Amino acid sequence: MHSFSDAHALFDEIPQPNVVTWNTMISGYVHASQFRNALSFFMRLDRSHVCANAFPFMSVLFACSKLSLFKLGSSIHCKTVKLGMDDSTVVANCLIDLYGKCGPMEHVVRVFFETVEKDVISWNSIIAARANNGYIELAYKFLNLMPNPDTVSYNGLINGIARVGNMEDVVHVLSSLPNPNSSSWNSVISGFVNRNRTREALDMFCKMHLKNVEMDEFTFSTILD
Repeated sequence: MHSFSDAHALFDEIPQPNVVTWNTMISGYVHASQFRNALSFFMRLDRSHVCANAFPFMSVLFACSKLSLFKLGSSIHCKTVKLGMDDSTVVANCLIDLYGKCGPMEHVVRVFFETVEKDVISWNSIIAARANNGYIELAYKFLNLMPNPDTVSYNGLINGIARVGNMEDVVHVLSSLPNPNSSSWNSVISGFVNRNRTREALDMFCKMHLKNVEMDEFTFSTILD
């Protein structure tokens, strides 16, 4: 089995790597959760004479969100504007995710409304960003404005309320979902556990089991902890 060091060595042997080669290395490091290595490669790409497309920016913005590097992510955002990529939906979605995790909420809202062609990921990202930062009512508003919300949309709201809101509201949202998945139930169970409401957590676990929802390791570890 080859390691990233082998890939790195092969990359360094290429006289003039193109943007696809650069992106392969950057995205590879991101998928392997080696975010700082991904950032290092992006910096090398930025200093090179290769004209980057949207894909390396997507990868490096994801890395910034995972490392909570707001300032670096913001500077990369500026680069996307200079290169005319700020109207790219996929780049905008990465920016919404980044600012939702480690930036001022006004940045999230501005990027969202400046995105001309919003897709389901755009909507789900801002709902999750609003909810996770305690803006529950605004998260509800975006959910109601969303053309066709899916389970992920509701999960973003459920997870946010479970973290900072009223658990009775979480249960209400869960009950309104036609087909809640394991992530929906896990957020509710975790919310009760984190509030030391173990009896209600166990009750939700039993209900999840009765509805034949596939349980993962996270569900069992939450209950056992």
